[in-house]
Amino acid sequence: RAVENLEPYTEVHTLFLESNGLSQISGLDGLVKLRSLYLQQNVILKIERLDALTDLKTLNLSQNRIGKVENLGALTGLETLNLSNTDLTPAAVPSLQRLLSLTSLALYSTDIPPSAAGAIKGSLPRLLTLGLDEVV
Repeated sequence: RAVENLEPYTEVHTLFLESNGLSQISGLDGLVKLRSLYLQQNVILKIERLDALTDLKTLNLSQNRIGKVENLGALTGLETLNLSNTDLTPAAVPSLQRLLSLTSLALYSTDIPPSAAGAIKGSLPRLLTLGLDEVV
């Protein structure tokens, strides 16, 4: 399932599409003023088709089936990213380290260990909040 019929809504700043059974990110290219996008609780496998959303500040992709951090390079102003409850592994850490504008990053319930916190924080100078599961 994909997003459809949003072409008339070019002035939208915030879009909530959680729990819609979406399997892909698409149909958002015309929403160039979008600042917050909430796509949690879907079945999205891949981060894609966000290049046109250069004003995006907040992106919530939690509770999806995403296994890689990719295709976020155009989002140079992204400040808040939630990838909790996804299929991310430690292999995603280098890609996360390229998101230099992040101030908040949530990675709860992923396979990224707390021991990666130092590497993530050290490469993201603006990061104020990092959410990782604690070792029990």
